[in-house]
Amino acid sequence: MERNWEQKPTGEIFTQEMETSENKLKEENRLLKTAVEECKRYSWRWSLKLHGLKENVNEDVRKEVIIVLGKVAPGLQVYLEDGVDIAHRLGPKRTDGSNRPVIILFALRRILDAVWKCAKGCKFLRDNKLRLTQALSPEDRLAREKLWPLVDKARKEGKRATLIGPFALIDGKKINHWDVK
Repeated sequence: MERNWEQKPTGEIFTQEMETSENKLKEENRLLKTAVEECKRYSWRWSLKLHGLKENVNEDVRKEVIIVLGKVAPGLQVYLEDGVDIAHRLGPKRTDGSNRPVIILFALRRILDAVWKCAKGCKFLRDNKLRLTQALSPEDRLAREKLWPLVDKARKEGKRATLIGPFALIDGKKINHWDVK
């Protein structure tokens, strides 16, 4: 039996090795970026945003937030002083007179979860035109903006669809933002 070995030039072998190495590095880079995003996402999970709180001159935002949250979740009022770590307005003061949202960092996750649960359908928030939302990292906001048309289309087609963090669930199938063009 005669073997017919095709000799490859050294340059071609080198090019193939470089392509393999490049692909491995790209995959490793993608995994590292995903891990860093997950770390950022975890730190954002400790925060909520309060929209609609009127701005006052020389205001103590943290105290005002604790008062509002005490009305949202009256059973937690005693714990809010320790549970709310930091509260501050986002961004520079607006010239149009609109109120800047307040980001609230909680020291205790169970307090955040209880406040979030009480905020759903809260009459006090509705009556005072206030709104509590999850604080999302800039990367998550971009991912959601990219995925929203898919979720909206799926809902209009009668499918079960929702956004969870930086990905969408459509009929039980997970869709990442990098899969969407």
